[in-house]
Amino acid sequence: MKKFFLFLLGLLLFLFVALGVLWMNLDWVLNESNLRKVVEKTQIELTWQKFDFQIENKGFTAKYLKLNTENLCFKYPKPSVDICAKKIHLDVYIGFMAKMPLVQIKNLKLDVVSDHVFVTIPESTEPKPAEPFQWPAFEFGPLDSFLSQYLAMLPKDAVESIHVDIQGAKITLMPDTELNASAKADSEGKDLRLNTDFEMKIKKESFVKARLDSAMTLVSPAELQAQGVVELPSFGVKTHLKVHWLKSLQVGLDGLMKHQKMQLQSGLKAELRKEIWNLSLLAELKDPRLPFQRLSVHDCDISIEVKKGVPDQLKWPCVIEAHKIRKVPLKGLPDSLALNSLIHSPIDIDKDILRLQPQAELRMQEPALVELSVDAGAKITLNLTQKKFTQLEVDKLRALLKIPALENWQSLLVKSAYSLPAPLHVLKGGIELQAEGPATDLLTKIFNVKASLTTDLTSPRQALKTTSNMELTADIQKPLFTLQGDIRLTEVTLELPYLGFEAPPQFKPDSRFLKKAEEPPPAAKGPSTFIIKELNIHTDATPLRLKTRLLDEAIPIHIKYKLKDTKSLSGTVSIGKMNVEVFKKKAAVERFILKKYPDSTVQDLDGLLIHRTSEVKIEILIVGTTEKPRIELLSDPPLSRQQIISILLFNKSLQQLADEDKNTAGQLDQALLSEAFGLASLFLLSSTPIESVYFDPRTQSYTARVRLDDQTSVSLGSNFETSQQFTVRRRLGGPWSVSTELKQSDNAEDVITTLIEWFKRF
Repeated sequence: MKKFFLFLLGLLLFLFVALGVLWMNLDWVLNESNLRKVVEKTQIELTWQKFDFQIENKGFTAKYLKLNTENLCFKYPKPSVDICAKKIHLDVYIGFMAKMPLVQIKNLKLDVVSDHVFVTIPESTEPKPAEPFQWPAFEFGPLDSFLSQYLAMLPKDAVESIHVDIQGAKITLMPDTELNASAKADSEGKDLRLNTDFEMKIKKESFVKARLDSAMTLVSPAELQAQGVVELPSFGVKTHLKVHWLKSLQVGLDGLMKHQKMQLQSGLKAELRKEIWNLSLLAELKDPRLPFQRLSVHDCDISIEVKKGVPDQLKWPCVIEAHKIRKVPLKGLPDSLALNSLIHSPIDIDKDILRLQPQAELRMQEPALVELSVDAGAKITLNLTQKKFTQLEVDKLRALLKIPALENWQSLLVKSAYSLPAPLHVLKGGIELQAEGPATDLLTKIFNVKASLTTDLTSPRQALKTTSNMELTADIQKPLFTLQGDIRLTEVTLELPYLGFEAPPQFKPDSRFLKKAEEPPPAAKGPSTFIIKELNIHTDATPLRLKTRLLDEAIPIHIKYKLKDTKSLSGTVSIGKMNVEVFKKKAAVERFILKKYPDSTVQDLDGLLIHRTSEVKIEILIVGTTEKPRIELLSDPPLSRQQIISILLFNKSLQQLADEDKNTAGQLDQALLSEAFGLASLFLLSSTPIESVYFDPRTQSYTARVRLDDQTSVSLGSNFETSQQFTVRRRLGGPWSVSTELKQSDNAEDVITTLIEWFKRF
């Protein structure tokens, strides 16, 4: 046993002596020849023009290393790496101690000048398991305290000088995307300077460009200063960056974005301390297309309370303001509109779980223009490792939008691209919209909102008083939005657009007389993302009234419609009793009803107009459908259709008509029977001083003559499709007259004929 222990002791002594000899002669192992042998057995390709590595002993526990290389190149196949350095010079002292820190590094001198750096990182096809997320607990106090966590083992004289110059670094991340970078670092004693340039290209077009110049003092009190520029040329974005870190970390960003006529300036100032982070946001948007001079974001002073380097409480107030909402100020109206917002939430971070309970408030108070208030709350839980929401609930949503005087908005927006459309531009009064949402779990991707809209708008001749109640259900997963509700027209009186007959007729067919062309079948569509489940539109006891200059009194309309499943429309529209003129004759509307059935594409007609004279009662029945209406004429005592038409047209019996008038009555009857003239045609012709109508059932062409005055008449003719004519005839006196006729046809050039006529009746 004694011999065994002596043998073991001798062996350990031999190993100790061998290691000591090897330690004192490291250049036996670490040399150029051995490096070549190691590289030959790997996939690494390492070449150099000069390689000089020296190791100098500084006692038994310390070494002084010197490395000098020229044109050192390193290549690796996958990922593809190709790096060449023109020069590398390294001097460093490394020693071992029996106390902490065990390793001592000092007098470091590093000088690197690169030739090129090419790196291609292949796309990974294998899914990587999610690594557990750990929130970095940064305590942004004095820079000295921050560096002490990482540089406590580094003595003050560790770095004597560093000079690194890397040019032409190129990293290919994926096809058509590459990074170009250069960096230059210089350090003399306590000061370190770093200058970097960076550019990302996508399809050879510059996407991001950046430059950063920084300086750092390594000895106490440590200090960091940096400034730089980041550009996104494709978006016209340029941002200036400033960083200063002494007692606290201060960051400043000033950005400018230009796109066409739009200009956006933004700024961020942040001061990060150990127990609180303060951030201030500023922004200003200018665009001549907006209905105000500029839009600004200000008073956004965000504060985040921090405990042990982890955010604990968020408070975020902000003001969004539209300035100079009109070039010329108006008395009694504000010059700007401001929206005040406040978001606050506790923050709970437990390893990789983030929990928030944000509460948001929005307020806009301008008594002359608008009142807006929104209150919302939510509960959010996010798994940072899986990047997935495990809780996303809205527990409160209430909103109110009130416009007390719509006429003030018209004054602001008149003569601009945002002016109010008719008839809103002449109405006065208020509009109120309320919305409320119940507590909803958004992870089910289904939520609903109930809203009510009330309008109370009037003018001397018009009114728009309505009450609407709606419910919107959204299924984001499909996606599908479903609407149901009720629209009640409490009091609505509208003036129809001006329609006059004084203007000369156009030299082309009147679009009101064109036949409906056959349309090709519609292309197949995908499933709809918006469905109206059920929507009721109806009037109260007070009918909707439409005013037109063609009638002396407003048209009273009662509406009761139901739209179901977006396509199924059913209900009735009826016109109440009123007086009208038909061919310059007074008539009473007893009823006029449009009825729509759910499965029908047209609406049924049921109308009755009555004209009374001292001798006869004429009933004009309008029946059929909107696609094929029929006009039936009845009288008491019974008369033929032509006799009824003669009374309506000329206020004469058939026996009292001249031959030309009889022909007009017969032709108009033919046109009505063949459906050449529909309801609109009958109403419009009955409102003009018509002299005659000629209709040819064989060619389906018509000619209508309208008297302009006692000496002038106009004739219009067309076959509804390919040809039309326009004639002006003027009596000169006696039997003489002059006429000019224009004929147009799709198959021939226009023809204009002027004739001087001599006419004598025998």
